[in-house]
Amino acid sequence: MDASNRDVLSAVVARRRGRARLRSAALALGAASLVAAGAIASTLPARVTHPATSTPAAGPAGAAGTAVHSTSGGSAATASGSSGAGPASARAAASGTSHAASGDS
Repeated sequence: MDASNRDVLSAVVARRRGRARLRSAALALGAASLVAAGAIASTLPARVTHPATSTPAAGPAGAAGTAVHSTSGGSAATASGSSGAGPASARAAASGTSHAASGDS
């Protein structure tokens, strides 16, 4: 074997070693990311529930009132409405719940 063949052979062997190292590094990184994702997922709650409790407004359907909704953080959000002439307000008052939406007056 002459010198040029040895150089080519050593280059091929070096390339194969480099590819093997790259493959093993990618495999190790993938396994580490799966372990990290599993650790993060195990710390998350299995099921999240948001209680939808409210205090309906007193009075007839369409009357002005205030509804208090509990939020997931334990605080309360208050929505006041003075115009109750629309059918959506009557349905909300009849069902015992009130939800303030953007654009409602």
